[in-house]
Amino acid sequence: MAVVAGLYRFLLVYAIGFLAVPALRWLWIQRKNQEIRRRNRDRQSWADRLRKPSLALGEKLMQLAPWRTQAKIDPDKLIYSGDRDLLDQEFAQDSAIAAEWQTRLMQTDPEEP
Repeated sequence: MAVVAGLYRFLLVYAIGFLAVPALRWLWIQRKNQEIRRRNRDRQSWADRLRKPSLALGEKLMQLAPWRTQAKIDPDKLIYSGDRDLLDQEFAQDSAIAAEWQTRLMQTDPEEP
């Protein structure tokens, strides 16, 4: 009985921690999920506004229509793509940078002393 009395404080702290840690984690997860739900709700409302725009927004979107074709992404200028291995892409990028510097060096005229 003396051993149990000596360990009582440790066992009490352990029991409180055993119950408190999951409870605090549950509260934290609930708060994070609420933030995620709010963000998703906002994104959904923005998407709905774009699908069924108001008159003013529809006019603005129509004015921006010519620039949609200009916003094409050139695959040669991409830094990273998911269709190839990362190491291959880094090697290709290093080679491209080295080649660009080489052409710049060849194009410049050296200053004459």
